[in-house]
Amino acid sequence: MQRDRTFKKEIINPSKEELARLVRITVEKLDRLLFSTQIPLSMQQPVWADQDTTFQEVTPDTRIGIPDVSVAKQLMRQHVHNLLSVLSPKERKIIRLRFGIEESKQNFLSEIGNMFGLSKERVR
Repeated sequence: MQRDRTFKKEIINPSKEELARLVRITVEKLDRLLFSTQIPLSMQQPVWADQDTTFQEVTPDTRIGIPDVSVAKQLMRQHVHNLLSVLSPKERKIIRLRFGIEESKQNFLSEIGNMFGLSKERVR
């Protein structure tokens, strides 16, 4: 049992020598790799020496949605809005509460029933 604990400790915090041996490289190469990860890179720097492509061009901006998905979501919102406009104001409110439309929280049938004085089966 003691051997197992020692083995786990080595895996959690291996020395450079152990890590280099596990990935089958020299300690010097490991040192170079570790050092190179600490050097900041310019986003305008070319990715490959023989091309003009920069890191900025190949790095996606996660704050911007994919155009196809953004358009699909907008069309879906418009479609749902059009469908809801066919319902009565009470039905529209119940659907919005049930599915969290225009809100972040979806409500249970019993909660909606309590708001409108209906049974949860009637809300369904």
